[in-house]
Amino acid sequence: MPRRAFPIWSRCLYDAGTAAPRVLDIAQRTHPRVVLPSGLYQPSRRYQDPAVFEPLPPDPDPLERLVPALVLADPSAFQARQAVTSIGYGRLADAILPDLVIGVSEAVSNAWRHGRPPVMVRIWTASGRMLVRVHDTGPGPGNPLAGLAPAWAGPGLHGAGLWLIRMLGLDAALIRSRDGFTVRLAAG
Repeated sequence: MPRRAFPIWSRCLYDAGTAAPRVLDIAQRTHPRVVLPSGLYQPSRRYQDPAVFEPLPPDPDPLERLVPALVLADPSAFQARQAVTSIGYGRLADAILPDLVIGVSEAVSNAWRHGRPPVMVRIWTASGRMLVRVHDTGPGPGNPLAGLAPAWAGPGLHGAGLWLIRMLGLDAALIRSRDGFTVRLAAG
């Protein structure tokens, strides 16, 4: 969405002395203006237009080092919901499990609708935590900001499933790789 659609300025505060270099890198590439210590601002020389912005890959989750509790090959959204419900019952808080079930269902539906088979679902568990990866061999959404704006803000409701996933309060990561596209959802 063009910046002129939201003609508002605000300040995102980062302590350049304590913030990690990768955080400062992202801040400089995602903010069109930088405030100097003097209080004056200048255009960011490193700013990248949202249409071409390439985010850093998400950090690996420690659960991914373990053997998955379950691997599903080419499941339907229903089968994925059933698996997450079955494995998560009693492991996740009653308020969290339904959000994860909805998020996984959307991710699997999107993989079938927009991606390419095979679709793989991997589920990991730990005390009070679950991690689910939904992977297909397609390229993923063309817009690097897919799911960050409400679907009704653009034409055709594209990105509605990813937007819903992000609204659920899950730790959601969209991961592009040479072998396809993954939605990683963590809860708990």
